[in-house]
Amino acid sequence: MPKKNRRKAKKAAAAKAAAAAQGAAVEGDLKTKGAKAYQRKDFKTALELFSKAIEETPEDYKLYSNRAATHYFLNAYAESLQDAKKCIELKSDWHKVETLYYVRIKWRLNTNYLLDLRDTCEREWHTRNFSSIQKPKILMQRD
Repeated sequence: MPKKNRRKAKKAAAAKAAAAAQGAAVEGDLKTKGAKAYQRKDFKTALELFSKAIEETPEDYKLYSNRAATHYFLNAYAESLQDAKKCIELKSDWHKVETLYYVRIKWRLNTNYLLDLRDTCEREWHTRNFSSIQKPKILMQRD
């Protein structure tokens, strides 16, 4: 390879490495800012920052874990569960995976609570004989 081509290749490699380092710095900055917002219990800001960081580096399992916890504290259990599953998919041997399984269990418990509540309402509906009134939509979903 001629000397000129080697120089060009070195410059291109250096430029590529600098761009990658800058991207990692931006992701790290978003991750750090998100963690600080989370510690301040500013969960909406933390959610935005973690989401932006995930756009930059979608393979970072810790970001999904952080966003799962943030969704959890915003009572967005379905989104929390989705991020917990993604984190487990990316890094199943991580020491915090047990916490993510807790999120999944908690989500299921909350869902079961709502289903139990619906069942109770349905029983009351039939017990009190409200047949002249239209059945509420939530009770019709099962039919």
